[in-house]
Amino acid sequence: MSFTSTAPRRGGRWTWSAETGAEAACGYTAAFQSVIGEGPIRVVETAEEKRRGLAAIMRQATCCGDWTFPDAAVDAVCVLRLDAEELSCKEHL
Repeated sequence: MSFTSTAPRRGGRWTWSAETGAEAACGYTAAFQSVIGEGPIRVVETAEEKRRGLAAIMRQATCCGDWTFPDAAVDAVCVLRLDAEELSCKEHL
């Protein structure tokens, strides 16, 4: 079995996999690759920048970049931007 999603806390892509036929819980594992960014976070103020940020999130989560966001939805959401000063990577495959 496998499942791929976006890890909301780290912004990386996670791939979950389970070894079939394992007889004990410790026979299962999670494989992942992630990029971790550190730096200041700020609230995005303009509708245009919010739309760019939301589109980037949806592209990462769905592998599709053709999204539109109604004005009411953009006005109602708070988007945070990380200005990464340091990047690191982590993986377990």
